[in-house]
Amino acid sequence: MTAETAAGLGPWLQRHQGGDPDARAELLRHSQGLLAGLIRRRLGRDRPGGEEAGDVLQNVMIRLDRSLRALRPPTVEDFLRLARCHVRRELTDLARRRAGRSPAPAGTRPADSRDPEDPLQLMLWAEVHARIAALPSEDRQLFELLYYRELAQGEAAARLRVSLRTLKRRWHRARARLLLALGNEPPF
Repeated sequence: MTAETAAGLGPWLQRHQGGDPDARAELLRHSQGLLAGLIRRRLGRDRPGGEEAGDVLQNVMIRLDRSLRALRPPTVEDFLRLARCHVRRELTDLARRRAGRSPAPAGTRPADSRDPEDPLQLMLWAEVHARIAALPSEDRQLFELLYYRELAQGEAAARLRVSLRTLKRRWHRARARLLLALGNEPPF
């Protein structure tokens, strides 16, 4: 996220905290582009199926709107963390919905084990996100920065105020914990 985006959200978040009913809609409007980009990157990387990014974005915006009716995130970072959490939840739900569909008839798709329509792969994809959510806080924070937000390791180290070497060691440990949580089997 750019500093401009954060600056653009800050005033609306302050007004939302003060109870301004129009501020919630503006927060959603100003964060929509950021979330759309995140969703497109997630859909491209994880390939949960042929769902349109716009459909996912719409569902995320509905979830976020519901949350903001009850919550007043104290900082822009807290607001964005909430928004990214809803993106993960929507993508996990999408994977579960897609996994319930029957696969295409034999011979109509490649035998690639990474086929986005393969129910097993979709369930594994959903499981990865669920297992990340269950990791210890420090590990979840690393996945938030490095996997979901796709920050460079140097930038993540600076945000966490640790050396790059320390960040790499923690990231290796966090990925090892995830692998252990998945039964020591790579998900894909």
